[in-house]
Amino acid sequence: MTGRFLIRAIGLALLALALGVIFVVIWVTIYSEMIDPGRGESFYQAYAMRIAPVIGIASGMPLLFIGGWLAARRRGELPGWQAGAAVGIAYAVIDLPLIAVLAGGAIPWGYVALSYGTKIAAAAAGGRASARLASAND
Repeated sequence: MTGRFLIRAIGLALLALALGVIFVVIWVTIYSEMIDPGRGESFYQAYAMRIAPVIGIASGMPLLFIGGWLAARRRGELPGWQAGAAVGIAYAVIDLPLIAVLAGGAIPWGYVALSYGTKIAAAAAGGRASARLASAND
């Protein structure tokens, strides 16, 4: 694995993480303005903390599939599924310390395991699909 690939995998993981946060912000904004308006700021902050894991799992699968696809798009020394999985693993390594800080020590391990498992699997599937398409086009 080259340094260039590692930087790309980390970049794709950071992009997926940022987009996931944006999706949470968009959903909480919609919820606070259209679904249940008129509550205090602390209510919506607590709601965001509760809903973020669910949105993270739902949005993470397609985001990491695309990240895995992009990581394996160029042929390198790693098979497609491994290139994709590297993006999912980079995501988990970056995200876990953030979850630990935000959860304040009460890490919801069930959600975390489900979230990272689905994200790594989706990224590996994206990498595999990308590699298979590339080999079919050769």
